[in-house]
Amino acid sequence: MLKRNLFNLFNILMALCETEVINQIKGLPEYKDIDKKLDLMMLLKAIKKIVYTGCSDNILVKHYKAMAHVSFMSLQQERHEENQDFREQYTELRKVCSAQQGQGKGNTAQIKSHETNT
Repeated sequence: MLKRNLFNLFNILMALCETEVINQIKGLPEYKDIDKKLDLMMLLKAIKKIVYTGCSDNILVKHYKAMAHVSFMSLQQERHEENQDFREQYTELRKVCSAQQGQGKGNTAQIKSHETNT
């Protein structure tokens, strides 16, 4: 029963990922071990690492930085949007923009995710 639940959860997590992320996960040296043991914590760590470090998206860094700043400067609360939701979106965009100022390359995956959410 436990093995079946782990297998189902493993498949759900993989199904929620985009194909590029899935390909990067399957390309990891520890993927066979993760798949064999159905180690969900290692899978989540791998997904987190890939999504938040943006391994292959360093080509358009300047574009993503500019788009993050444009999104931040044009951020408006929608008509039926809760105050808490707007505040969370504002603080996340603010973190992305302030992190870019301290870094030379920036975190493109994080910037891209905020760009698509707005």
